[in-house]
Amino acid sequence: MSRRPDTPARSDSELASWLKQSLEKLNQLKPEEVAKKCGVVFLNPREKKGGGRFIVNLLNKTFTVELASREVVDLITGKQVQDKLAYVIAEYLATGDGTPLSDSWVPMSKTITAQELSTYFQKAVIRPMTRLFGHDSELFEASARALGGKRERLGGRSFSFLFLPKVKLLFQVWAVDKRDLTPPAINVSHSSNATRYLKPLPLTYACEIMVDWLEREAKKQSKGRASS
Repeated sequence: MSRRPDTPARSDSELASWLKQSLEKLNQLKPEEVAKKCGVVFLNPREKKGGGRFIVNLLNKTFTVELASREVVDLITGKQVQDKLAYVIAEYLATGDGTPLSDSWVPMSKTITAQELSTYFQKAVIRPMTRLFGHDSELFEASARALGGKRERLGGRSFSFLFLPKVKLLFQVWAVDKRDLTPPAINVSHSSNATRYLKPLPLTYACEIMVDWLEREAKKQSKGRASS
């Protein structure tokens, strides 16, 4: 029997099981209502045998959720996405209640209460962000802008991202010189309405995915610097 998905998955098979449950739950909902609540598009199937698909914009990419085959697919490549990303998208659609997008922020540290999840968040989000940008705020800014990030007038070097149509994430970097004794600081927050669409675990996974994409952009930016 699979554990409840309120702490990080302990195996790929467990995550796959949670994804399957989320997609099954989504299939039981009225797709038109889901689309309206979550700010996505639903396309009816060409044949009247059920199915259909959701079109979901996530950051600067577009994905489809195929109800008939219970797959989450990259619209451009036509390939299935990894289970962690698929789980976040499926949970967003299956959980979202239509709460309007908020401009106020809640630190992830306040949302994550379980110790195991907090430890995972530090390992998967805060430490990689510190390693990547803790001594280079310019690299963070370049990477964030490449992903459509919006500069915010908040502490440190702050950028917000419309991760999903009704979920925004905020990353703040207080970078320091490598010679300084004071360590760099990273803060990650979410729009105050985000928990009406994603529970703490998929919200944590969303932050982890965001960091992975920032790292990819950082590598591109670093190559550009080296060649210029």
